[in-house]
Amino acid sequence: MKKIICIILLLPQLAFSKRAMIIVLEAPIFKKPSTEARIVQYARKGSIIYIDNRDIVDDPTAFTNKVITFKDVKIPVPPSGKQRWYTTLDRNGQQAFVLGQHIKVIYNDFREFNEDISKDGHDPTDYRLTEPIADNYPFTEGKEFRFNLAIGLGPGQKSNYNYNAPLSREDYRIRNGVAINILWPTEILKHFRIGLNAGFYSQMRRFYLDDGQRSANETGGSFSLGPTINFDQFKGKSFQITYSAGLNFNWARYFVEQQSLNSVEERLFSGIYLTPKIYSTFQWQRVFFDSVDLLLQLEGIFDYPHSYNSKSDPILTPFWTPDNDKISVPGGATFLLYFGVQAKI
Repeated sequence: MKKIICIILLLPQLAFSKRAMIIVLEAPIFKKPSTEARIVQYARKGSIIYIDNRDIVDDPTAFTNKVITFKDVKIPVPPSGKQRWYTTLDRNGQQAFVLGQHIKVIYNDFREFNEDISKDGHDPTDYRLTEPIADNYPFTEGKEFRFNLAIGLGPGQKSNYNYNAPLSREDYRIRNGVAINILWPTEILKHFRIGLNAGFYSQMRRFYLDDGQRSANETGGSFSLGPTINFDQFKGKSFQITYSAGLNFNWARYFVEQQSLNSVEERLFSGIYLTPKIYSTFQWQRVFFDSVDLLLQLEGIFDYPHSYNSKSDPILTPFWTPDNDKISVPGGATFLLYFGVQAKI
């Protein structure tokens, strides 16, 4: 009975009877015989692992053209029969697999001369850098240009023409935006980038006046352009967080249309003004390609009080306010949430 138990306990050792040495810096041990499979552990260079004896399919009685000389005697070397995958055991005793190019099988015969104990040429697992490290390391970090394009939505800006009658109903539609950012690195500050922000905003507003006879539609938007400074606050393996600030010049154009039962008139109002902006951008890196990221951006816009004027005189003067003929924009802050893509060059 004891012999049977001993044989059962020794079966794994009998199957995995061959030894092999790791010849690369850090060999991954895979759950399945595929480089896409999960890595269960790593084995360091020089360590000994056990492999399944059934994976050794070479014929030690055959010979190759390789010959070694030992004490003036030429001895032909048999082939090693290197396989792509070898079955082994992980640290938990579970079946795992190792690449043949990462190991040297220990045959204890002349087949040892077929392979060195160190990998020839480049070691793909060697991540170490030769010292001394260059002053501009990391060599690619912060050196790429960035170009991003995004579309955004946000609450409507609450401003309107100075109507000569109280408003009985106000309908501010969602504010839409399109943003383009170009960022390039600086030589002085590694984590900072300077950039250029361009944006277009559009909005519709509808009002009903308290006199019971008129309604008004305001449709338009603004074009925005200005410099930015950007700081990469955090960078992980798959995502990055960037904070930005800028000062933009804006050119706004709004069409104000008033109509009653029998009359309608539309006029154009425009103006130029400045707005400070701040941004917070979350970037999911290498989503489609190595150089293309997805981004989610929150933009805050700070408006100071300003107004838009019209260069045309009104025709239906009862519709308008001659002594205050403008669109007034109160000071305040608004925001837009953007979703887009970013390319790195």
